[in-house]
Amino acid sequence: MNKIKKILIISLGVLIIILVLVLIFKDNFNKTKNINEAEQLINDNQIAINSTVMIKDLRGIDDSDIIMGKKRASVDIIIYEDLSDSYSVKFDETLDKITETFGKEIRVAFRPYASKMFPLSLPTYSFVDCAKEQGKFFEARDLVLDKVKNNQLAEENFSEYGETLQLDATSLNSCLQKDKYISEIENLSKEGETFGVYGSPTIFVNNELVVGARSFDDVENSNKEKLAGMKSIIEKYLKK
Repeated sequence: MNKIKKILIISLGVLIIILVLVLIFKDNFNKTKNINEAEQLINDNQIAINSTVMIKDLRGIDDSDIIMGKKRASVDIIIYEDLSDSYSVKFDETLDKITETFGKEIRVAFRPYASKMFPLSLPTYSFVDCAKEQGKFFEARDLVLDKVKNNQLAEENFSEYGETLQLDATSLNSCLQKDKYISEIENLSKEGETFGVYGSPTIFVNNELVVGARSFDDVENSNKEKLAGMKSIIEKYLKK
């Protein structure tokens, strides 16, 4: 009887090990599949020109976008951003230099790239969209980026942020409690992925894909390879 019991225990242990290995293999397979699909998506949707990536099917700036600048400009810049992260803060400093330098020659559209992986990602953009209802999108955006910069962003303080912006508290709280803009934010984020957006910030200058918080000026990496800054990228299109 003890021998049979021992065999059963060993058999059960072997089955558990096999099950764990199958689950690990399946997880790694799905991860590899997702990476390959993402790479293929970009490959199917891009044209390489002088080491740049052009997204030919990018949805251009339209009336659904939050726009800074003139209705028509020589260069369109679309920014996909997660307003809860420090990289968006870093690129916003570059954006200040862009607007100071190029002024009326550019127009900028802001789109969310938010993820449930980061606890404050969706709620923060939701707060900014709720502030947009009261004509305070840019003020709310500036406020939360400042909070991120100082490591002070907290969802429980959104009502306090609303008071700072002089928003109607009842309307703001109703908007936040109903998660009014969450679905829209998620849909825009998913749409961004069809254009090759897989992180924040991702920027498009006309149709050229620029990944990450690119500096304003050109920089060199440790291998002395030059990386074009936003100034050079924008000037390239102004010369055309």
